[in-house]
Amino acid sequence: MAMELTRRDAIAALAATGVVGSGTYLVAIDGDRGTDSNDGGEIDDGRTAVVETAAALAPVLYPSRVTGAESFVRTYVTGRIKDDDAHCSGMTDAVTALDGHANDEFGARFRDLSPDEVSV
Repeated sequence: MAMELTRRDAIAALAATGVVGSGTYLVAIDGDRGTDSNDGGEIDDGRTAVVETAAALAPVLYPSRVTGAESFVRTYVTGRIKDDDAHCSGMTDAVTALDGHANDEFGARFRDLSPDEVSV
């Protein structure tokens, strides 16, 4: 039996973690690509890399019977880092470390690896 994670679940998780205003912001973003639907641009500086890397981790971290995990992760992470510079900085550091290991092993950033490579 498949379990589906939705954007609504992500917004509920954001509310549970006390992220204020995320629901309003998430209505305006395209959760599939981490872009702002108002102008079509990226979220900002390095935050898109954080969202893309977190989304690339979803198939590795969630069981295959969970559907919608990538969209859930994109929505949740976007909400967590939008107005929380400290959280974003920590996640950016984690992405940098993960990309360093991926580059050493595979010669590419983690988010650019195939599902077979990241499942190893």
